[in-house]
Amino acid sequence: MDARKERGRQLAHHGNIVQLTQGWRVPSSSGSGSYFVRLAKKPSCTCPDFEYWHLPCKHIYAVLRHEVARLIVWRVVGTRPVVPSTVSYEVRQQGNALSKALRQCTHSLWTGT
Repeated sequence: MDARKERGRQLAHHGNIVQLTQGWRVPSSSGSGSYFVRLAKKPSCTCPDFEYWHLPCKHIYAVLRHEVARLIVWRVVGTRPVVPSTVSYEVRQQGNALSKALRQCTHSLWTGT
């Protein structure tokens, strides 16, 4: 797993991602401030890493993981977790399905397919 994906996983695990009307607010990993992520045909983030490289950053990966995990929870358990620690053992066992879904989602976001 590359470094951005791993840092995105860590950000998503902390559970401080907030869905807004037009996107998500993701905290900075340094603890000072936050960034705005939009998922569209071409995802975007207001962080310096994305603005420089125009590649998926850890904040985009965090939102993808957060949203896919939320959808899995809704489908498997039928409830939305308040924080990641409330996710049941059975849902956490869906790790392989989550990784596959993230790969597919990321692929479709960047290729438009």
